[in-house]
Amino acid sequence: MPRYCDPPLMYMERAATSLFGVKRYGVHVNGYTRDSSGNLNMWLARRSLTKQTYPGRLDNMAAGGLAAGCSVRHTLVKECGEEACIPPGLAEQARPVGTVSYTYEDDDGIFPECQFVFDLELPLNFQPHIGDGEVQAFYYYPIEKVKDLLVSEEFKPNCAMVVLDFLIRHAIIEPDSGLVSDHQVEFDSMPFMMRKTITCISSHFRALLSRICGWIAQITIKTDR
Repeated sequence: MPRYCDPPLMYMERAATSLFGVKRYGVHVNGYTRDSSGNLNMWLARRSLTKQTYPGRLDNMAAGGLAAGCSVRHTLVKECGEEACIPPGLAEQARPVGTVSYTYEDDDGIFPECQFVFDLELPLNFQPHIGDGEVQAFYYYPIEKVKDLLVSEEFKPNCAMVVLDFLIRHAIIEPDSGLVSDHQVEFDSMPFMMRKTITCISSHFRALLSRICGWIAQITIKTDR
C-alpha cells in the first residue's frame, strides 16, 4: 500500500489536483495551555476577511497546505512562524497526534485531503501575534467556550473536525457523561468514521453535522497512539 513517505511519482500544481482527484495534504496545530489545576484553554485564530475561502471563520492557531518538497515538520514550523509568530524552538515542541482525512466536492471538483494534526502545549504567558496577515485576530478561550463555538457557524469545517478530535483525545468529551455543555452526545456512531466516535443528538449538533455533511462526501479521522 502506498505511504505518504514514499517517493513521489510526479508533481502537480495544487490548484489542479481537484481535476484529477489527487489527495492534498496540510498541517493543523492545536495551541493550548494547561494551568496548575489542569484546566485547559485553547488559542483560536480568526481568518482574514480577505481569505478566498471561509473568510472571517474561526481556524486552528496555525495551519497550512503541504507543498511539494517540504516535510511535515518543516511546514509545521513555517506556518507557526508565519501565521502566529511562534518561535521555531517552541513550535518544534508540537507533538504529532494523528491525521484527519476527508473528501468533499464542490463546483471546482473533488477534493480528497489529509491534515497532519499536532498538539502544542504553550506557556501560560505566551501570546501569538498576527504574522503574514492570513489571520485577523487570535482568541484565548476556556475549553468549555471552545465546545460551545464548535456547534456554532463560526468554524471553518475542517478546523472544527480537528478541534473535535482534540476534545475527544483529551477526554473533554467522554462517553460516560454524555453531556457536552448543553449538548447531548453519545459515543456510538457518526456520519464520519472515527476510532472514537460520537453521535450528536441535540439540535445544535445536528445543525453542525448537517453543515459538515453537506461539505464533504466522506470523513475519516485516524489517530495513531
